[in-house]
Amino acid sequence: MPVRIQDGFPLVVAQVAGRPATFLLDTGAQGHLLLPDALARLGLAVDPSRTARVQGTGGARSVPIATLRGLTLGGAPLPGGPTPIAALPTAVPATDPPLAGLLGAPLLQAYDAELDVPGGRLTLLAPTGCAPPGMAVALQDAGAAGLLLPVRVNGTVLLAIPDTGTRITLLSDPAAARLDLDAPISASTARGVDGQRLTLRHLPLRSVQVGGDTVQGLPVSITQLQIAPADMLLGLDWFSQRRVWLSYAAKLMVIRPKP
Repeated sequence: MPVRIQDGFPLVVAQVAGRPATFLLDTGAQGHLLLPDALARLGLAVDPSRTARVQGTGGARSVPIATLRGLTLGGAPLPGGPTPIAALPTAVPATDPPLAGLLGAPLLQAYDAELDVPGGRLTLLAPTGCAPPGMAVALQDAGAAGLLLPVRVNGTVLLAIPDTGTRITLLSDPAAARLDLDAPISASTARGVDGQRLTLRHLPLRSVQVGGDTVQGLPVSITQLQIAPADMLLGLDWFSQRRVWLSYAAKLMVIRPKP
């Protein structure tokens, strides 16, 4: 199915009980998320008896929920159920159909996914335990924190959340201290779904190695991430040049050859 990049976000069109809706594809999110103004369009309602905790890059907060039913992507049914309702921390891109929220980890728990950002395609596959050709990297199971990707940054192994929902790669303050990295505080800031505004310090990394794939000079922003045991968010800036197969079932990521 098509994936288009708009305003730095990877977007897909799904169906909610037969109604088309645009979603942000966010591999770093632990669950799906609905935008408040999407409920009426999708025939959903707030459940007044329940709330949920959403974890952002800077902390957590309680938000209302709605029950998401009939969610499909490219004809494939996706897990729904109780879903948090919250605004995105950045300006919402104008899309047709309108943006309804984000699709997170439940998608990857249900299917193997091949994401080809340069080619603008997402393919969902039934898990088979068989990896396609390419450079395979084992994901580490961090329990409730999900599956983490070992990344060698400037020669030191860190643990990363593969996160297409962040436009730039982010490094936590403790990880930056381990690498002896520092830079002046920038005038720009970041904010997660928790609403906390974070300061940023920008600098290029000498090298970022994932398996046998190495990139030099990748820009990174150091900030007050609360994502332990992970050290960093490997953002869309890295994914934008690669074709990647992700499997939660096999606990593998494969960097696929370019077609």
